[in-house]
Amino acid sequence: MFNRYLGVYQYDVKTSRAAPGMRYADAGIFFDANTGVQRDFWSNATAPPGNVVKNWLVLLHRATVFGLPMKILNFLMGFVVTTLCVTAVITWLKIGPRKSGLSALGRIRPFQPQFNKSLI
Repeated sequence: MFNRYLGVYQYDVKTSRAAPGMRYADAGIFFDANTGVQRDFWSNATAPPGNVVKNWLVLLHRATVFGLPMKILNFLMGFVVTTLCVTAVITWLKIGPRKSGLSALGRIRPFQPQFNKSLI
């Protein structure tokens, strides 16, 4: 691919060292458009550790690594979190705001210390 702003031809490839599920190129080389001399080379294998971690986190977030079992696990975890949130709201609505520590205005009731008179 010709990049007219940089004046180079860019050739990107997906290597055998690519992370599982990676759909994009993980290595590339740049050649000068006028002379054909190699200008630069990039690879995820030689990338800084921070970039490698970021790439893995993106792949985990998209559930593209580890295939179908990871997609099922991702769905189940999302379902569990959603269910917990919904049941917490339902429980709070059943108990009511007064019994759960909130006043009718939605503010937290002031703390009223209770002293043990036998210690005084």
